[in-house]
Amino acid sequence: MMAGLDEHRVFDAFGLPMSWEESQLDAMITTEDFFPFSNKLEMLLVMLRGSKFHMIDQGTMKFFIYICEVIIREEIKVIPSFETIWNYDFKGVQHNCDEMTDSNSQPFTVVKPSEVIRNVLLNKKYSELIERYPRKQHYFSNQNTGKKWTEEMASPSAMLREDLYFIGDKVKCRIEGEIVPGEIKKFYHKEDGDALFVDVHMHLEYDASQDLFMEIPIVSEEWCTIPLSAIECKIEDSKMENIAILKENAGGRPVIHMPVNVFIDDTSGNKSRKWNPYHLWTVQMAGLPNRYKQQKHYHHFLTVSNKVSIMDIGKPIIDDINDLCRNGKIMFDVLQGREVLVTSQLALVETDNMMAVSACKLKGPAAQQNCRICIVCITFACHSSVNL
Repeated sequence: MMAGLDEHRVFDAFGLPMSWEESQLDAMITTEDFFPFSNKLEMLLVMLRGSKFHMIDQGTMKFFIYICEVIIREEIKVIPSFETIWNYDFKGVQHNCDEMTDSNSQPFTVVKPSEVIRNVLLNKKYSELIERYPRKQHYFSNQNTGKKWTEEMASPSAMLREDLYFIGDKVKCRIEGEIVPGEIKKFYHKEDGDALFVDVHMHLEYDASQDLFMEIPIVSEEWCTIPLSAIECKIEDSKMENIAILKENAGGRPVIHMPVNVFIDDTSGNKSRKWNPYHLWTVQMAGLPNRYKQQKHYHHFLTVSNKVSIMDIGKPIIDDINDLCRNGKIMFDVLQGREVLVTSQLALVETDNMMAVSACKLKGPAAQQNCRICIVCITFACHSSVNL
């Protein structure tokens, strides 16, 4: 009788008796190949995380998990080989970056601001957010409402009835039912409206001989703000040299103005000081509303290096912005559905203390410019002959 009972008893690996529940749990554990992991993928990811040779950080691990999610969601059946990925060649793809070398023949790669603007104009949702003209109003809301943009920077052109008008053009305007001549000085929006307005410098002549017994016409010069739609026609093209260059380069295309903010930083100013400091340039569209400017999607990488000086890697960036300002570049604007000439200006340079010293050529007590915040001007040359 006892022998029969012993035949149905369960013993563990050490020969000790086990209950039925314990035996079922033990069977489930020992038959599962990847305990305590839920599956093989989880086991491999945990192994990768703990590897002393791979040194995986949180960002890399999150990207691995994202790759796994894509494989499952897209039901990808074929995984490319290591050789294919490692030696991948972007055949037929036009790169939007340039290979450069500094004065010491150190190579570096840079994405020019004009290429960033080109991609922005091809993205409809992104392009719709960008303000292209200054906006005059009684309170500050976005960057295009500040004094820098409304008084010191200018959008050079606007289109009315398929005709291009530039700053400096002499036009006929309808003001209070009368046609008067004037010269365009500035284009801008007012308050929250979308209508364009124009500052016009008017030259009014009238004969005062009846009042003053003189045969000399009196010229009255006045400033007037009118809607763009109040312009009747153009009398004479602008005589401004830079406007003439833009007009020629535009070839009848609309001209749009896209100022940029540039950020200069080095990674040696915090905990990463013990590693190689990387000099970094990034860019952001100045016309972007403030609520979007803290989002990483609207902050664009330009160049980085741990061997080239901060101003040497920035020289092609500044040269590109200057070229956009003087000559413009032809790009496709998805909002207008046509090619346009794009101009730009440097609206803001933001740096930390160390980079401000480099960018402004300060030398502590020996500095000739004592305040980099107040006295930096456009003619002040940096130590690598780059003008900010």
